[in-house]
Amino acid sequence: MSNFDASFHRFIGPFIKWSLVGITVLLLIFIIAINVFSGLFVGKEYALQAFFDKLRVPMTIHYQKWNDCQLRYIQTGLDSDSADLLFFIHGAPGNLDNFKEYLADQDLRKNFKMVSMDRPGYGGSCAGKAVIDLKIQSEAAFSILSTLEFRRAFIVSHSYGCPVAGKLAADHPDKINGIVMCAPLNHPDSEPMEWYSQIANWKLSRALMPDFIDVATDEKMTHAEELSKIKKDWKKIQAHVLHIHGEDDGLAPFEDNIRFSKENISSDLLSIYSEAQMGHLNIWINAGTVKKEILKFIASEVR
Repeated sequence: MSNFDASFHRFIGPFIKWSLVGITVLLLIFIIAINVFSGLFVGKEYALQAFFDKLRVPMTIHYQKWNDCQLRYIQTGLDSDSADLLFFIHGAPGNLDNFKEYLADQDLRKNFKMVSMDRPGYGGSCAGKAVIDLKIQSEAAFSILSTLEFRRAFIVSHSYGCPVAGKLAADHPDKINGIVMCAPLNHPDSEPMEWYSQIANWKLSRALMPDFIDVATDEKMTHAEELSKIKKDWKKIQAHVLHIHGEDDGLAPFEDNIRFSKENISSDLLSIYSEAQMGHLNIWINAGTVKKEILKFIASEVR
């Protein structure tokens, strides 16, 4: 071995060793942080209450028995039985506080009764118990919706929550007046399976990660199959549908899901809004635009 080779090995050996140590330490810090953060803040009632109290927005938390567990939802806005309802359904992972900025928005509160639910498996709804069947997910949403009084109901959904909203509208056309789908994952043949989804499915990852990651992984691994089961239901929808999707969406393929909506939802009912720079997290990053399009949709598209 030459002097150069010997020097190289003396250098590269410790470098690889300490690089692996560094990666391991960072991974452990990430795992600890996500467990601590989720344990202290994600969907916790005191955190929700503190958020709305700070803004002086009245909010009520409700629990409803469902099957062998309970569902949780929060309500803000108008209390009138003749008000229009905005009913929010989150993605995966997620929980009801994903839409808290909308629930606290002054313009929306003045015009709508608003409800956001924890889907089964998340937050205060059968926490940690994955429900992969989209029909059962929609039945859970309807079990809450059916207890509410309203004039018209509009479902606002994000990502995984969009096919839940679609199934809900298909099965209950007399109850749903409109659907807003933000960055939907509806196309069964274009479900992306990224490397981090595979890592999350490892037994070790499942043992170390919090329950909501485990639930989201179960949903992810079965999503394409479940979407195939409800593919024919999209044509049964009688409500108006607004599909909001960014061309820069790396998690829900833009072209495939736009084409799916055009092919499976009546053109008389479908409206599409897109932006080149908008990504998958549009309900947060582009909240102002999403709110504007929701209001425009309800005012002009749905009569």
